Amino acid sequence: MEFRILSKDEARRPGEIRIIPLIQNAYAGVSPEETALLENLGKKEIFSAKSGQSYFSYIKEHGVYQPVVFVGVKENDVDSFEEAIGQGVKEAARNKAATAEIILRGPFCDVPHLRSAAKACVLADYRFDKYQSDDKKTPALTTVKLIMETVPEDAAPHVQEAMVIAEAVNLARDLVNEPANHQSAEDLAETARVMGQEYETISVEVFQERKIESLNMQAFLAVAGTAKNPPRFIVMRYAGDPDSDKIQLGVAGKGIMYDTGGLSLKPSDSMKTMKTDMGGAAATLAMMEALARNRVKVNVVAVVAACENAVGAGNYRPGDIIGSMSGKTIYIANTDAEGRLTLADAVTYLSQVEKPERIIDIATLTGAAEVALGQTVTAAVATDDVFYDLAEKAAGDAGEKIWRLPAFEEYKKLNEADDAEISNSGGRYGGAITAGLFVGAFVNDEPWIHLDIAGPSYTEKPNSLQQKGGTGSGTALLYEIAKRLAD
Repeated sequence: MEFRILSKDEARRPGEIRIIPLIQNAYAGVSPEETALLENLGKKEIFSAKSGQSYFSYIKEHGVYQPVVFVGVKENDVDSFEEAIGQGVKEAARNKAATAEIILRGPFCDVPHLRSAAKACVLADYRFDKYQSDDKKTPALTTVKLIMETVPEDAAPHVQEAMVIAEAVNLARDLVNEPANHQSAEDLAETARVMGQEYETISVEVFQERKIESLNMQAFLAVAGTAKNPPRFIVMRYAGDPDSDKIQLGVAGKGIMYDTGGLSLKPSDSMKTMKTDMGGAAATLAMMEALARNRVKVNVVAVVAACENAVGAGNYRPGDIIGSMSGKTIYIANTDAEGRLTLADAVTYLSQVEKPERIIDIATLTGAAEVALGQTVTAAVATDDVFYDLAEKAAGDAGEKIWRLPAFEEYKKLNEADDAEISNSGGRYGGAITAGLFVGAFVNDEPWIHLDIAGPSYTEKPNSLQQKGGTGSGTALLYEIAKRLAD
């Protein structure tokens, strides 16, 4: 998608669909033709620019019928503005428009609204239709003209950055939406390799079974052991600040390409969306591409222990005791608590080998997080107040919601095991917390944050900014955290 920033006085081609955000009862600056239509719609109680309202019509100007979408925005609410722009973009898609104009007047002419408009356009125009016939596919918007009463001096770089972040979110959506029979651990590794070839600031290593075994990643291999598709351990290094020898951030993304639950088998209905259990890995890879495209001056290393949790004769079993790269022994209480096992070896690798200053793991880890916080909020567990405060502020910039869960000592005790050093399940109480603390037990002394995106990573309820399926949750959050750590 191409964005062009124009002033209201620059020449434009008539007939292109216009998207006009409006605050209720605040129509200052609209054309006489628009004013007449809006007043008539208001009298008939058809459209009054309330948040969530939209109205499509044609207005005759200079002898040309101009398609227009009016969208209502709640005053001083950026989320409402983004949703409104998304409604307009959806209407443009229904009209098979290739080009659209967004008319930004009055309070919408600042940088935050400009960024939000670009973000909303990219997210709203997303669709996962690669397996549909051509006659069912909707043409994408190719060009958006942002028409502003006053253009901020630094408008262009802000629009570029927002567009790149949104495109990274869409990349994560693509990865999550891809069916598991079309995307193995090796396929995900190839996605990472292509990034390494495309961006000189990204280097990629992919470890196969022999290398994984040599690192003693027994927990990872226990999960991966039965699957037909072999595991891959993906290491990506982004050198945005080559003059520094510091790695400001390490990220471990959960990469379970499909999760049956293993011998602790999931119900059939619960398996239908288990291709999405690599949402943390998707956000991690997408974040790395966004950092490279926007040339953020920070050094980040990202890892993904990618595999499938399948069912077969060689399965690890409830009651087994397995090892790990850290040397800790793990009692297997439930084979459907597999993501934390792969993350245990992933964060151990970060701590022992890459040695970043801080570590984040991000995972579709527990249904308990979704039960506790719903489907729009990421659950967080953290060991460092300063690092978490930074992440919370970054979440605001990213337009994502996170909530810190308590991590008292009594929760850690729930993970204790009689015959091993730690159990992979702390039981039904505080499940989102004990799962996060299990992963944290394999981090050394680095400041650490666990992000459980089980709720917000996938949606059954489309809205103006996304379709049913993967949401790309965590991508923008990770990017903004890394950006705040830049020197």
